[in-house]
Amino acid sequence: MNQGPATQTLADLYASHRGKVSDKWTIYLKVYEELFRPYRASKLRLLEIGIQNGGSLEIWSRYFESAAVLVGCDINVACTQLRYDDPRVHVVVGDANTDHAERAIAVYAERFDLIIDDGSHRSSDIIRSFVRYFPRLEQGGIFVVEDLHCSYWQEFEGGLVDPWSSVSFLKRLADVINHEHWGKPYRRAEVLRSFESRYGAALDEESLAQIHSIEFYNSVCVIRKRAREDNELGPRVVVGTDAITAAQLMAQHGALAVADAQNANAWSVLPPLPEDELLELRSRQKDWLQTEAELRVELEQLDARVGTKDQQLNHCQQELQLTQQQLRTTQTLVEECNGQLVALKDEVRAIRASASWRVTLPMRKLADFLRRG
Repeated sequence: MNQGPATQTLADLYASHRGKVSDKWTIYLKVYEELFRPYRASKLRLLEIGIQNGGSLEIWSRYFESAAVLVGCDINVACTQLRYDDPRVHVVVGDANTDHAERAIAVYAERFDLIIDDGSHRSSDIIRSFVRYFPRLEQGGIFVVEDLHCSYWQEFEGGLVDPWSSVSFLKRLADVINHEHWGKPYRRAEVLRSFESRYGAALDEESLAQIHSIEFYNSVCVIRKRAREDNELGPRVVVGTDAITAAQLMAQHGALAVADAQNANAWSVLPPLPEDELLELRSRQKDWLQTEAELRVELEQLDARVGTKDQQLNHCQQELQLTQQQLRTTQTLVEECNGQLVALKDEVRAIRASASWRVTLPMRKLADFLRRG
């Protein structure tokens, strides 16, 4: 016996679908069955960002038989060709992160009970879409972000530890939920300031206070929205009469949580946010690496100059050694000449002191006279 749509699971509907193409990962169908089952009988208003071939809208129309309106938005102009027999299904062609597309979507429904972001998967688009459309989510509604595995890839503006990826943004929302325990008088938006600066998108304080929970699955994040008062920790509940330890807890029944001031806690001081500090440190590191590279080049040039000077010094030392050797040789010759000169002087003195030198004196004078005459 064939099952009716109301009794078929989402996986059943996908398995039997023969219309327009729809593309979902297996785990999505399991997760969505758990998340969406309570809404099947309600007059649901659904918005899906990124519909590609439009098959998901056909399946949603069968899964949510009592839905009031099903709106799909896609930037691809080819989606203008999509046609549906179900009057509840509508398609808006345009960039969902523009005012024009948002106004076109709002024509069909001002607010939604379920919003699914299956758009570009780029971090900037995911964050901007959440900021733009979460205020349009009804209290008790669900905002789903698909294909977050792309958040780990550079091509989609992400990376494993990229502080501005869509996953990093969604993780930061966990801090927003626990705002009352910060122990610092910061507004919730303070921990999202760097995303606001980078993507030009920010939620107001009231919208942030309505984030009830965040759930992560493989490649999927689910954000639930409820009234502010439903998101507070509330009074402490202590019950029972027998306590073998910590009996003072009995007096805490009905007490409200008051966070201790964290003024002296360096990890609770803003600014800077970790990602801003990291960016500054990486910028400094880049400057340091550039300076190091320049110093290395300068050092290599100095090493080359020192090498040249060393060669010149070696050459001069060789010349000095040669000159010293020549000097020693010259000194030896001078000493030899001095010795010869002393010997000659002694010989001359001996001659002049000899008898023959005295006897021949008249003859030398006569010869000298004759030369002058």
